[in-house]
Amino acid sequence: RAQLLFTFRDSGKLMRVHVFAAEGFAGEPVETEEMAPRWFDVDAIPYAEMWHDDTFWLPRFLAGERFEGWFDYAAGGEATNRVLAHEVVPLPSSTPL
Repeated sequence: RAQLLFTFRDSGKLMRVHVFAAEGFAGEPVETEEMAPRWFDVDAIPYAEMWHDDTFWLPRFLAGERFEGWFDYAAGGEATNRVLAHEVVPLPSSTPL
């Protein structure tokens, strides 16, 4: 339901992410190098522990919106975890992602 573009000032890299919604799954979530999966109530999502961009787009995603987003991160990557500029644009349901 969403497509996100990330730019990183210190590396010049671009990252495009497609975000999907699932209504169910089978099996157990598995911890990876990047993430340890945990469950949260929607009103208790720990945004302060997450990437800064999540505060701009995740509430819209959880509300069922379709959108494209762009997030420009400051130099320093994970150490600074700061979005300098961003834009989130709603998309009509007919727009392919």
